[in-house]
Amino acid sequence: MKKEPFKCRVAACLILLQENQVLLMRRKNTGFGDGLYGLPGGNVDGNEPITQAVIREAHEELGIQLYSTDLIFASCLHVAPYFRTKDEALLFCFKATTYQGIIENLEPEKCDELRFFPLTALPENLLEGSKQALLNLLSNESFTELHWH
Repeated sequence: MKKEPFKCRVAACLILLQENQVLLMRRKNTGFGDGLYGLPGGNVDGNEPITQAVIREAHEELGIQLYSTDLIFASCLHVAPYFRTKDEALLFCFKATTYQGIIENLEPEKCDELRFFPLTALPENLLEGSKQALLNLLSNESFTELHWH
């Protein structure tokens, strides 16, 4: 019997910082983590570099322009299938402190609030991957395996 090739979702997220605060989006009507805050970002399209995925998602979701020179790799999370998703995923997280444009919610059908939170006072209703990415940032961890127990 031939073994199926390994398949894994690949996603990219943005840790946008302003004066020790991070921008979070509250999800709605997506079927994944609705009512929870999360970092901006999404799936990497085929034939797309990960940094370009972060730049694209920031433009699509927030209306801002980032450049690859604005992005600093923060961490990678290898997320096991768990109650929110049946798929295994690799989440690449990049931080930025500079961008061009004005932040606005360009996907109100998927997000009902954009808000900066102090890194020391994150909301309770935060997606697990986003929370771990921010914990990694604060502790200078570059890699975490999440939900593998």
